[in-house]
Amino acid sequence: MLRLYTILFVVLWNFATLNSQKKGYEPGYIITQAGDTLQGQVKDRSAEPFVELYTRIRFVPEGRKSRKKYGPWELLGYGAGGRDYVSVPFREESAFFKFRYYLDGAEKVFLRVLRRDGPLTYYHREFIYDDNDFLDFYPLIHREGQREIVRVTQGILGLKRERLMAYFSDCELLVEAIANKELREAEEVYDFYLENCLEQSLPGRNPDSMLGSWEIDLRPSPDADPYVQEFRVTGVSGNTFQGYFYGSPVKQAKLNRNWDRLYFAFTTSDQTHDYFHSGYLLNGKLFGLSYCPGREFVQPWSGIAK
Repeated sequence: MLRLYTILFVVLWNFATLNSQKKGYEPGYIITQAGDTLQGQVKDRSAEPFVELYTRIRFVPEGRKSRKKYGPWELLGYGAGGRDYVSVPFREESAFFKFRYYLDGAEKVFLRVLRRDGPLTYYHREFIYDDNDFLDFYPLIHREGQREIVRVTQGILGLKRERLMAYFSDCELLVEAIANKELREAEEVYDFYLENCLEQSLPGRNPDSMLGSWEIDLRPSPDADPYVQEFRVTGVSGNTFQGYFYGSPVKQAKLNRNWDRLYFAFTTSDQTHDYFHSGYLLNGKLFGLSYCPGREFVQPWSGIAK
């Protein structure tokens, strides 16, 4: 009898799975806000050729029949049929028929992830073209740490060359290749950056760039004479570093390499007060801010390598 029930359960489950697949469900997963990945069947659009993209995807967890709906504000991402999507705070800005795109919007959307390599990610923004029920997309590239995400092409007009040249202005080789029309496709721009510009983009975030002695100008006001003190970084280990600032040992030092520049923070102390310091390294120069609650002052400063 138990075996009969087991066989019956398997048959019913297979029937339910096939029934879901017939209705447009595909093998996939969702990533919850807590970061958990749940496997199951996913449906994010109606059947072709007249497609409707759902604002809330349908999800049937493995081993269950109940269906739930999730919007981009409820998930970190999902996958369906080999396609991968992430939820991002997407915003479109337009002025005089020129469009810019940013990852700081109040509303979230699902973007399809085509590739992710180091600091670069290649997306597709899927949409229904001109309300004619046909699915289309436009390619986007995002650089790690940037608020803006750049649209690569403008339909049949090809690459958005001026916008791309501005977005990748720190890589002269890529700017020249775009200007000379050596690149024509979105993936060509993406691959060119990875092959020719990646090393250029990294030195400013390389923690070893902080090693050595720095002359820090602590003048109390912009029109005052320079007041120079030494900031010396003696070692870097992971996301922390060791050294001295204003003659005091650096303590609780931390580094952040996730943005377009290298950020740092640390504390020092003298016999009576604690000092809190933070700043960043940009184009070979340090920019910082020091705060002492006990002495009630905030001091901006800058520094150059000795």
